[in-house]
Amino acid sequence: FSEDVVVEGIKLKRFRVVPETFSSSRSDAKTFGMDQMKQEGLFNLTDLMTGVTYFSKPHFRPTAPFDMADIGGLAAFDPARDDSYLDVEPVTGKTMNANIQLQLNVGTTPGAFDQFHKTVYPVKALPVLHVAQHASVVPFDAKFFKRMVYGTEKLIKLTTIVSACLGAFFLVVGLGLIMLHAIRHGAAVAAAEAGRARGGEETVKAYPYDDV
Repeated sequence: FSEDVVVEGIKLKRFRVVPETFSSSRSDAKTFGMDQMKQEGLFNLTDLMTGVTYFSKPHFRPTAPFDMADIGGLAAFDPARDDSYLDVEPVTGKTMNANIQLQLNVGTTPGAFDQFHKTVYPVKALPVLHVAQHASVVPFDAKFFKRMVYGTEKLIKLTTIVSACLGAFFLVVGLGLIMLHAIRHGAAVAAAEAGRARGGEETVKAYPYDDV
């Protein structure tokens, strides 16, 4: 995850390719022979292709020592335009916007077979193909999505708020009734005790104790 973005009014979470993807330090480097290559920024495809082949970010960015971002005539690498990312809608988990850009490179001839290798090809790979794919939700579908998902979400929030308010109201009313019942019950008990006390006094006066 890198940042929050908004596409066609839809709030999305942007996920980018982690730097370890093009690194020989990745945990499964041996699977792709990258532990033998020892070149940061290149993903080794040699075992899957007929020749020495690598994937990298466009312009080899940021692959030292042959980053092409500063070469005259080439546009500088712009992460928002040239990097690969997926924009995911968090409620549904659907990808609403995606930009995939990779550079396919071929390995250069080793110096043992080309005496001009060090001066002509001072790097391990040269770019041969730039792969770019972009897809995004269209306005019509975005409008339908917002009506169906956000509309339902708003209804759920409204229902939750109303239910919470009603619950609090009934709780207060219930507590009030309980307190009123307790007060009345206490008053009735006090009145009954007072009545018994008065009745006892009158009995004593009406039937006094006589030793004779």
